Amino acid sequence: MQSRKTVEAKEVSRVIKKYPNRRLYDTDSSSYITLSEVNNW
Repeated sequence: MQSRKTVEAKEVSRVIKKYPNRRLYDTDSSSYITLSEVNNW
């Protein structure tokens, strides 16, 4: 059984991929994002 903390942590984690062209891609929203958007989370 998972603790409540573990479940909450999964909800806020996101996968951000960094491509060679220095762009950041958010796999949840399927769009490119900026570093300032990441800082706002």
